[in-house]
Amino acid sequence: MITLYHHSDCSKSKKIYNLLILSGNQFKAVDYINNPLTEKEIGEILKELQISASEIIRKKEPLFQEQFEGKNFSENEWIAILSQNPVLIERPVVRTPEKTLIVRGHEKEEELHCLLFEKLHKLYLFLKMDETDAFSLYSIAYEYMLLKNSELAIIYFEKLRSIHPDYTGLYFHLGKMYEQAGNPEEGMKIFLEGIKAAEQKKDTHALSELRNLVQNRNMGIMDDD
Repeated sequence: MITLYHHSDCSKSKKIYNLLILSGNQFKAVDYINNPLTEKEIGEILKELQISASEIIRKKEPLFQEQFEGKNFSENEWIAILSQNPVLIERPVVRTPEKTLIVRGHEKEEELHCLLFEKLHKLYLFLKMDETDAFSLYSIAYEYMLLKNSELAIIYFEKLRSIHPDYTGLYFHLGKMYEQAGNPEEGMKIFLEGIKAAEQKKDTHALSELRNLVQNRNMGIMDDD
């Protein structure tokens, strides 16, 4: 069973909660702000994470800065403080049968995706064998696009663009990811760059697709998916 320790009002926690639903895995969600963890539970999580209590503290929290910053406590004392003040615990934490993660940052998100989605796990193994492989980069980016994760999709489409700028199929999707991320200006730049790449490669399909897309955008049409 997967367990998510989160705060229901936290946007990052909501994102991981929705990802777990999308994965189809059964999981238990524990809002540890409203249902504080025991010292034993915190100790178990820290042991699985292989970190000390001080490393799971949200040090930007006003409570920490006002009451605990600069003070020295033993490991057990920190654990007791965290149990009594759950807002200080970093989030979200996901416990899976294979691994426990604090899901902060792109690397940890990718690691969680690999634990939840077998196809992505296999694609990362292929990419590990050749980090410049166009098919692996495109496929990983496309999977993240399907999972509505524009941030990670952009990262891998951009990696592909930097290594294989003649891979004309990437521009259509990369531009749309920038649009979804709230950056339509960058999206348009990508579409126009893709038109140039398609012209140079004489890829009539990609060229037609991108020209139609740009025309629609210039006409204010955005519902062309």
